[in-house]
Amino acid sequence: MDFITQKRIFTWMFLLLVVFNIVSIGSVWYFHVNRPPENRPPKEGHPEIIQHFLQSEVGLTEEQAKQFRDTRKRYADLSKRYFQDIAQLKFELVNESMTADPDSLKVEQFLQTMGDNQRELELLLYNQFQDLYNICRPDQQERFKKLIGELLEMTGPPMHPDSGTPGPPRERPPQI
Repeated sequence: MDFITQKRIFTWMFLLLVVFNIVSIGSVWYFHVNRPPENRPPKEGHPEIIQHFLQSEVGLTEEQAKQFRDTRKRYADLSKRYFQDIAQLKFELVNESMTADPDSLKVEQFLQTMGDNQRELELLLYNQFQDLYNICRPDQQERFKKLIGELLEMTGPPMHPDSGTPGPPRERPPQI
C-alpha cells in the first residue's frame, strides 16, 4: 500500500471516529440530560421538595399545604430531641462495651431508655400521619393513603420472592 492510499484510509477512519463520538455524546445528552423529570418521591430530605411533592400528588390547597407544613415542622421539632437522646445512648453503650468490666445493669438501662425513646418516636410519627390524613378531604385521603402505602413499600424490608415475607429465604423442610 502506498503512502497516499494509507493516508486516505487513516483520514476516513479518523473522520468516522469523530462522527461516532459526536453522535454518542449527543445521544447521551439527549436521553439523559434533556429528559423530562420523573414524578418520583424526592430522595433528598429537603422539606420544600417533599412539601411540593405531597401537594402535587395529593392535590392539596394552599391552606392544606400550610397545615401540612406546620404539622411536619412540629413533628421534626419534637422528634429531634429523641434522635439526639438515642444517638447519645448508643455512644454511651459503645463506650460501656469497651470498658474492662462492662456493667450489665447499665447496659440494660441504656437499652430500656433507647427503647422508650424509640417508642415515643413511633408514637409521634403515628400522630403526625393521623394529623396529615385528617387535614385531607375524603377524596384526597384515598390518594394520601395510596401514596403513603407506595412509599412504605419502597422503603420497607425487601420481600422474599418465594414466600412473600420480609427477609432472607427461609429453610424449606425436606420433602419426603
